[in-house]
Amino acid sequence: MGLKIQTNGPQKAQPNAILEKVFTAITKVHPDEKRLEGLSKQLDWDVRTIQRWFRQRRNQEKPSTLTRFCESM
Repeated sequence: MGLKIQTNGPQKAQPNAILEKVFTAITKVHPDEKRLEGLSKQLDWDVRTIQRWFRQRRNQEKPSTLTRFCESM
């Protein structure tokens, strides 16, 4: 009988120095609309892609289900 716990964690965000700097320095939650538009123009990405990057980056720091399971045992 298996516990069916996945070993993989959240999807990794692609490395981006500019977005990483904003993520660590300014906010770890959702950036405001003005900041999103500025980053969109600076990186030539659409706003949706930047929002997705921030979500993946936030989730990247969360421990995987397997890690949490092992900690609780």
